[in-house]
Amino acid sequence: MATGKLKWFDDNKGYGLISLDDSGVEVIVMDSAVSSETRAILDAHVRLEFDVVQGITGLEADNLHALGPLEGPGTGGGGTRPAPQAGF
Repeated sequence: MATGKLKWFDDNKGYGLISLDDSGVEVIVMDSAVSSETRAILDAHVRLEFDVVQGITGLEADNLHALGPLEGPGTGGGGTRPAPQAGF
């Protein structure tokens, strides 16, 4: 399993991006890969654990679960999901 942090997630679009801890590579996370327990805390700054699989459009996160809060400088707080970047 891989670990990473949520960059953003858009409920209306049904997907978002996760940055892998070990490489910084971004993977898509689809709405269907998020467990109900994890969905309840996606607004918080949490570390995530997931499988990386090859999807139709590239690498995707599957079987997503929260590990706990992010630690260290720049992890923020505030309880809101980051806004999608232009072009998505």
